[in-house]
Amino acid sequence: MIKFREEKGFTLVEILITLLIVGIVFIPMIIFFNNSTVYTSEAGKRSQAIKIANSTMERVRLAAAKDWSSLTFDSSTNYLDTYLDKDKYSLKAHDFFVNIEVVASVDIDEDSKEDAKLVRVKVFWDEQERAVELSSLVMKR
Repeated sequence: MIKFREEKGFTLVEILITLLIVGIVFIPMIIFFNNSTVYTSEAGKRSQAIKIANSTMERVRLAAAKDWSSLTFDSSTNYLDTYLDKDKYSLKAHDFFVNIEVVASVDIDEDSKEDAKLVRVKVFWDEQERAVELSSLVMKR
């Protein structure tokens, strides 16, 4: 008669059940971490675009303080070429495109003179699929 030895260890069924449980737990975690990386990257690009829009708007305000008449509605004669370096920024290998336009003139004190202009700065990224827009009144000084 053959006598079986009692050995300590795991059976194949126990190992397969353990692998199934580990797979069920870790696959959603991997998907979550992958998605969080994508969302973090997108938030970083949006943050850079907001900083560029804010910086550009400050340059517009400084340019308007120097030469109010150069802040025109005509994009071909706008101050952009004179006071700003380029309309394309490149930060951390992501290309950002800046579009600046004067949208409207405002007469605040009703003296028939232009007191402010509504300026819109729009920053595009991801091949112009995403954008951030900043609008502000630029006052004449």
